[in-house]
This record gives sequence, structure tokens and C-alpha cells, in this order.
Amino acid sequence: MTTLYMSDIYRTKMKFKFVKIVAFDFCDTLAELKPSPAGLVHDFISRTFGISLSQENIREAIFDVSNIIPYSSLSVSSSDERRKFYDRYNSTLLDRLGFPEEYSLHLLEHFERNKGHWKLKDGVVEALTNLRSSGIRVVLASNFDDGLRQILTDSGHMSLFDALYISGSMGHEKPSISFYEEILRSERCQGWELLMVGDSLNLDI
Repeated sequence: MTTLYMSDIYRTKMKFKFVKIVAFDFCDTLAELKPSPAGLVHDFISRTFGISLSQENIREAIFDVSNIIPYSSLSVSSSDERRKFYDRYNSTLLDRLGFPEEYSLHLLEHFERNKGHWKLKDGVVEALTNLRSSGIRVVLASNFDDGLRQILTDSGHMSLFDALYISGSMGHEKPSISFYEEILRSERCQGWELLMVGDSLNLDI
């Protein structure tokens, strides 16, 4: 789901009357990085190689590589591990786009100089507020480190959620069944009472 519309919420409520809880993924479902990763890669390639690629093609390549080399908040727990992960990730991305892999660390440094910040997408605050006011419990279910709590606190959006389920503090991450079982246990609900909303067929089912 890229955008949340009120009509979608009302249709969902009518169609799934048994749903008591809606769990939302965070990255690229409720929020997006600004500046965007595709924009930063586009800028880096343009500056480094003098070539202007379509941002749509870059987004597709990022999507593909993210499925091949998924980021894990459990295994990437230090700055050294993070650098190694993104060296491998960027090498694969550059190769897929047709550029030399040895520029991977230069691309990482470009991202570090132009650090992105997570911003909620248009319509999200209204959608979550209306879900909760209609009696639906709204929780966050995200593969992220515990820094996500600080992001929500700093942005003033912590109050949008009834509970947070974050892999970095849970010790499980999507798509492990243990991740979802912990949510069901904590919420004291059955699987058919919870609706998961995300952007990844690999992680959010």
C-alpha cells in the first residue's frame, strides 16, 4: 500500500467486520525516506558518471536488490556490520544498474552525507486516527532497530499507535512466524482478527 485513502478504510471495515486489530508495516508503507534512496542514487550516478538514469528504473533495481539482500535489524547490529552490509548491497545495486561495483563505498558515503529522514505519507495520520476512533486497535509491526521508537517520538507520532512490535527489540523479524505469533499472544487475539498491511509479499504475509 503506497497511499491510504479513507474509502479504503471504510470498505475494509465493512468487508472484514471480524477484524479487531490492524498491524501496519512502517518503511515504505506508512513512511518514506526524504530524500528518497532512488533520488540519492540518481544524484550519485549523475555526479560520478555523468549519466542520468530514470528514477523509476532505479526504484525497480532497489526493490529487486532489497528482496535479494534484505536488511536485518538482528544481524546488522553495529556500525561495522552496517558498513559491510551496505558495501555488499551497493555493489549488487551498481552492478544491476550497469556500473562498477568498486564504487559501492563511495555510494555509501554519499548516502551518509545526505542522510534521509522518515516522513509519514500523505493521509496516514487521518487514516490511523479514523481507524482507532472506529474501535479498531492500530499497531506497528516493523523490521527495524529500536531507533524507530525515537523516530516516532521526535516526530510526535507515537500516539497514533496502540502498541509497537519492532524486530530489533523482539528478537524476531518478519517473515518469521515467531514475529507474528508474538503479536497474537500480546494482543490476545486470533489470526483472523488481525489484518496486516504492508508493501512486501516476502515479509508482510
